[in-house]
Amino acid sequence: MDEMVKRSREKIPYRYLSGISMTEAAASPSSFPEHWHMSAEFIVAKTDDCLFRVSEKEYRLQKGDVLLIWPTQLHQTVRAPKNSHLILQFSSELLSSCDDFNICYYDLQRLHLFDQSYADVCAYIRKKIEECLELYLLQAPFSETKIRLRIYEILLYLCETQLSAVSRQPLPTEKGYDTYIRIQNACKYIRQNCREDISQTEVAEMAGFSQYYFSRVFKEYTQESFSEYLSRQRILNAITLLHQDQITITDVSFLSGFQSISNFNKVFRNLMHCSPMQYRKKHQEIGNQTG
Repeated sequence: MDEMVKRSREKIPYRYLSGISMTEAAASPSSFPEHWHMSAEFIVAKTDDCLFRVSEKEYRLQKGDVLLIWPTQLHQTVRAPKNSHLILQFSSELLSSCDDFNICYYDLQRLHLFDQSYADVCAYIRKKIEECLELYLLQAPFSETKIRLRIYEILLYLCETQLSAVSRQPLPTEKGYDTYIRIQNACKYIRQNCREDISQTEVAEMAGFSQYYFSRVFKEYTQESFSEYLSRQRILNAITLLHQDQITITDVSFLSGFQSISNFNKVFRNLMHCSPMQYRKKHQEIGNQTG
């Protein structure tokens, strides 16, 4: 069986709010085996000496540090004291449904640890997550909307202040706004039409670029080729459909925009490190355990 499948996929129980889950420090686990999920997970250390592993790399958090874990990334709580960390988990839909973050996603997922050498970043993210916790516990009207706004504020802050450290493409200057907006529109068009048989030529024409220039600037802004970006959007659709057991794997393939089941299986495995069938089986197993 694929190595990724041997490692447990966690199904996040969104008990109170749609797409949002929080764990207070008092309930945070002292250890948790290696796993992955389709949600992002932001962790705020409330005490010293919290040890986590993300994608084979260990991160030792001290009080006030912040750790970012992105959808599908393998991670583990190796060792943590009691009452040691606050956890915010939110659905990948908050990222995938926003074209601004879709453009930056390749670079966003390379951001992980912010320690006290990033004091301003830590303070900003801590404040927003602690505000989220207050709203989450309150469960008052519009709490979900207010929490989502704060999550977007965190993501926007990261994009505006931190991406230059990991990106090969700087954020657009005023002169580059037109290109950025047209690439953003291209991303939206791909996301909305990825179930259809769309081509790079078609999208380039829609965005007002020559095919050659579009290919170059699209890769510069998204860090993905057109085909890679299109495949990722199709796989996100496929994941949603795979949760519906009555839809066959073949139907999932074609409903997601793939022209052949073999290509669907290949792309799915490359992105998710398991086959569609293995993904569905693991999801069913976890659903039975948490149901």
